[in-house]
Amino acid sequence: MLEDLYFKIAIYEKFGIEFQNFFALLYSEYNDKFQPVNGTYEDGGNDGYIPSEGHYFQVYAPSSLDVDGKITLKSINYATNKLEQDFLKVSKNWPNIKYFTFVMNDRFLGQPSKIGQKLSEMKEKFINTQFDYYGAQNLRKIFRDLNEKVKKEIIGFPIVDYTNIKCFDIESLGKVIDYIMEIKAKCNKLFGINNSLAPDFEKKLQFNRLCQEFQYELKCNSYQIYMVDEFLKNNLNCTVQIQSFLQDLYKKYNDKIPNNEENKSDIIYICICQSIIPEEFKFEASSYIGYMCAAKILVAKYFEACDVFEDPDNSKYIR
Repeated sequence: MLEDLYFKIAIYEKFGIEFQNFFALLYSEYNDKFQPVNGTYEDGGNDGYIPSEGHYFQVYAPSSLDVDGKITLKSINYATNKLEQDFLKVSKNWPNIKYFTFVMNDRFLGQPSKIGQKLSEMKEKFINTQFDYYGAQNLRKIFRDLNEKVKKEIIGFPIVDYTNIKCFDIESLGKVIDYIMEIKAKCNKLFGINNSLAPDFEKKLQFNRLCQEFQYELKCNSYQIYMVDEFLKNNLNCTVQIQSFLQDLYKKYNDKIPNNEENKSDIIYICICQSIIPEEFKFEASSYIGYMCAAKILVAKYFEACDVFEDPDNSKYIR
């Protein structure tokens, strides 16, 4: 489950050239004959290819989304026009094209109908070439087939099951808090503080539809938040800064993840925890685990206080 959630995060966070680089890394690990093409210079419509097979790839990730986190019609229309134009570029600039695959970050929404129609037209028009489409679901299947070491490299940090891991220490909590305060100082802004009373903890867990594993984590970590309170009791300003920082993160990821994503709350939970770990501790497994545990205790505190995730007693949100 965890590796699927981490992969979804990678997909939802990638736009433009960042998604193209992500695809190149992923497919290079999947097929050692694949050669990425540097798009900094004129690539002739080719974002990567397998020379021995005459297989060429064109990669596209929309740069804008609608209010529900879905791809806009404007982006779909652009992609549809780009599809044939880039195929013609490849045909002109690269010899022996036999297969052409259009790779799109469709954010797990499936192939847009206009893209499917355009590919059908091209199959009839260019009978000597086979056409295919790769969306997020196809890329996830490729990711699942890779070994754990490669998955870690692609995601950018270890994929670890934290259930029953006891690695929390007060030093890591302090460094996590210092990291947040440093970011807030650079940002230099506070968001509206949620002063509502905390709802019933169990009710809030159920309302936000977190998976059983993350519900269990939050429950267990809620028994340790006294350590956070002890650490922060002499610094009220720090408490408010962390509160506003986490609220900002929640809003950011709540807006970014599509509403129809079945694991939306789980993905937001992971994203928030990842975002409050200092970068230098994300690449070594033992340190990473300790800081992730500290981050999750911090999130549990502000979850309980109703500063992150939705309040079931707030009539604005109807489930």
